[in-house]
Amino acid sequence: MSAKIFRVGLTGGIASGKSTAAKFFGALGVPIIAGRDFDESDDMTRRRVAIIDQALADRLWPNQSALGKPLNVEAFARGDFFRATAEVIGVVGHMKYLLLTDDGRPQVYQPYAQAAREHFGFTVRTTGQPLALVAAVRGELNKLDPDIPIAKILPMDEYVRQARAATRFTMLLAGALAALALILACIGIYGVTSYSVSQRRNEMGIRIALGAQRRDILKLVLAQGMGSVLAGVLIGLILSLLLMPAIAGLLFGVRPMDMLTYAAVALFLSGVALLACYVPARRAMRVDPMTALRYE
Repeated sequence: MSAKIFRVGLTGGIASGKSTAAKFFGALGVPIIAGRDFDESDDMTRRRVAIIDQALADRLWPNQSALGKPLNVEAFARGDFFRATAEVIGVVGHMKYLLLTDDGRPQVYQPYAQAAREHFGFTVRTTGQPLALVAAVRGELNKLDPDIPIAKILPMDEYVRQARAATRFTMLLAGALAALALILACIGIYGVTSYSVSQRRNEMGIRIALGAQRRDILKLVLAQGMGSVLAGVLIGLILSLLLMPAIAGLLFGVRPMDMLTYAAVALFLSGVALLACYVPARRAMRVDPMTALRYE
C-alpha cells in the first residue's frame, strides 16, 4: 500500500481542499513541480503546511514562486472547522476529480496529520491486475482497524469509465452524425461531378480531338471538382473555430484548438472528396472524340 487520500468538502473561495498522506502524488503519478511532498514529520507539532496545484499557484502568484507563501486553509479540530494559515511547501500538477471534460477547481492539499477527517480512502499503485490485490488490501486495513468499513474498491480505469459515461452517448451521437454527413457529402460530390462530366461529354471529346491530352482532361475535372471541395473545407474550418467553445466541455484528451486534429480532419475530407471526383474524371478521360465530333 503506497499512499492514502482523504477527501474533504469544498473550502470555499476559489479552491477545493483535500487531506492527503505522504506518497499520494507518487501513487497517482502526479508530478511535483516545485518543493517537496508531505512526510511523516508534518504533524500537529510542526508548522501547518500545504501543497497546491499549478492552477492555484498561477492564479495566486503568477510569474513567481509559490513556495514559502502563506495560504488561508480550512482546518478541522474537535469536530469544528476553522480557518488557519499554512505555508506552501510544494506545487504539483493539476488533477481532474469529478469530470474528465472539466478542469475543475484548483486544489489545496494538507497533510492528514494536520487536517484529519472521518472519511478517507486508500490509493494503491500496482504493476499487476488491481483487483488481484483486493484481498491483500482488506487484510492490511483490518490490521489497522478491524472495524473500518470498506466499500467501493475499484480500479482507476473504472473511475475513468464512469467519469466518461456522462458524455459518451453525446459523443457517439455526434460521431454517428458526422459519419453520416461525410457519407452524404461524398455521395453529393460524386453525383454533382458525375452529372457535370456527363453534361460536358461532347466538350471533353472535342478537347481531345483538338489535341488535349487525356491527363489534361483529368486535371481539368479534378480542378473543378476539388475547387468547390477545398472552399467548403475552408469554410468548415472557420465555422469549427467559431463554434468550438460551445462543445469544448464535451472533449476529453483533445484540446479545443488542437491544430493537428483540424489538419487531420481537413486532409481526410479532402482525400475522400478527391476519390469522389476521381471516378468521374477517369470516365471523362475515356470519351471517344469521334463520337463527340459526329454528334456535333
